Amino acid sequence: MNSFFFFLFLYAQSLYASIDTGTGADGACSQATIVAGTRTYNCTSLTIGAANSVFNAQAGSVVVIKVVGSVTISNTFNLNGGNGADGDAANTVKAGGVAGAGGSNGGASAGYNVNGTVGSGTGGGAGGLDIVSINNGTLATGGGGGGGSYGSVSATVASNGYNGTASAPGTSGAQGSTYGTNSLFESSFLGGSGGGAGGSSDDNLGTEISGSGGGGGGGAVHIVAGGDVTISGTINANGGNGGGNGGNDNAGGGGGSGGAIWIQSLGNIIISGTLNATGGTGGTNLSTLNGGSGGNGRIRLDDIDGNITGGGTVTPNATVNSIASLSASSNTLALESDISCAAREKLSWSHVMTFLLGCLILVSFKFRRAERFLVREKF
Repeated sequence: MNSFFFFLFLYAQSLYASIDTGTGADGACSQATIVAGTRTYNCTSLTIGAANSVFNAQAGSVVVIKVVGSVTISNTFNLNGGNGADGDAANTVKAGGVAGAGGSNGGASAGYNVNGTVGSGTGGGAGGLDIVSINNGTLATGGGGGGGSYGSVSATVASNGYNGTASAPGTSGAQGSTYGTNSLFESSFLGGSGGGAGGSSDDNLGTEISGSGGGGGGGAVHIVAGGDVTISGTINANGGNGGGNGGNDNAGGGGGSGGAIWIQSLGNIIISGTLNATGGTGGTNLSTLNGGSGGNGRIRLDDIDGNITGGGTVTPNATVNSIASLSASSNTLALESDISCAAREKLSWSHVMTFLLGCLILVSFKFRRAERFLVREKF
């Protein structure tokens, strides 16, 4: 029986060492604690009871929130990509962490006669192609920008441009390709990619106008908790919409792809609210000059038993794991991608010390049992 409790003790220690819940140096954190200038937090607890959108359209690294205790999110936490600008305006929006900017053709100051540029990020959408100016009073438009991709490719593709003459229309930008996997978040945790910009157009007065910008990719947030994570509010890491207001003669920009949400808990994850990492909508303009919509991002949920409760909405569907299965499926610890070598060494030594301590306890139990047996034999 003593041996059973000893090995149970060692197993519990390995679970707690498998994720890094931080130092708690920032104390009890709230929505006011989360500020644009800081990307990593070490909290004793986390409570988001009022809306926080400081990471909307903000470039930077992954947002990591380490919490020694429990997490309660009852309001909205936004890490969305920025919307693309309408025609004739430069566009460089980003969001969250490691997210791609939407493409741009540079705006009026950079000259009109250019193709829409590709959205940044591994799965950035391609820019729509420019249509050569014909200057005969006939509308001639470039193609829409392609949508960005991450966990999926959107089925909504960009439109080809329109040309009133017999010459070829401006070709639409292609959708980006998918990249990464939820199972590799420990080593590669990324946000969404930007949508491509629309190509330039020639309006019916013979004046060229630039295409609209693409939406920025959604951000990336990693929440790690030692206690329960309860979400009755909303976490958003959506891609930004492509530029285009439906009334111009320029091509619409592509939507950015959804970002990434990764929640780990040594307790339970209870979601009665909403998690969103969806793609942005492609921009629309006259003559159905639409950009492609962005694809969905990625969501992963790891808790103590792999049983997510609460009946909430998670879009796209999440990959769900138990911390126990993650520990058992690998000979190495499932550590955060940004954990330092020193922290890894510290965790390794903690395992060694835990094992040695357990051995001492077990030997002590065995010695005491032998001692009691000798006493009984003596009397």
